[in-house]
Amino acid sequence: MDLIPDVADLPPVGQAMVSAGLVLVGRREEPWRFIGPWLALLASSRVLNLGALQHLTEVGPMLGDAVGCRVLRTFISESFADTVAMGIGTVFYTGSLARWRGELDVACGDYEEAVVHLEEGLAVDAMLDAQPYVARGRLSLARAFYATGDLARSSEEARAAAADAQRLDMPGVLRDAEALLRKLAAGTQSPDPLTAREREVAELVAQALSSKEVAAS
Repeated sequence: MDLIPDVADLPPVGQAMVSAGLVLVGRREEPWRFIGPWLALLASSRVLNLGALQHLTEVGPMLGDAVGCRVLRTFISESFADTVAMGIGTVFYTGSLARWRGELDVACGDYEEAVVHLEEGLAVDAMLDAQPYVARGRLSLARAFYATGDLARSSEEARAAAADAQRLDMPGVLRDAEALLRKLAAGTQSPDPLTAREREVAELVAQALSSKEVAAS
């Protein structure tokens, strides 16, 4: 918070980090005065500090800014194409680019694309044993499956994310995964107009069955 008065004098990554900090402490209106100019620059010149880009891809979905997320997603897709991951001049890893794109897809409401990108990102992060990013990817994948109506797979990924978060001491991911699991459980008890099979699947999900067990039922 002490950095806010002088934030304009910070390098791009510093401005993005202050914005992320403001969102995390609940001051959601203030980041726009830092984020807005960067998104405009990004859309026009395609020039941005990579460290700042990482933080902006986290802040955009937290703010629910679908327009800004589309700008970021377009920049990543056009600038890095099939790049698997990237780094900066220090030993620093922020997860696969596919996960970045998948989380932005979720924020934009493009859930089918999100599933593809998040599954790709999970494979990369698991291969590199980047366990915190595996947990984050599973949570985002659970959200994408929930939005597409695949409740069984949503529950499976949410439970895996919750277990990972518990083991790795990631309270934010654990809180969000448990909230999604409560939504899934509540959905099985509500009078929603489901088909017989959808209701049956929802009941099996509530029993913590895997997607393979649900399919075999």
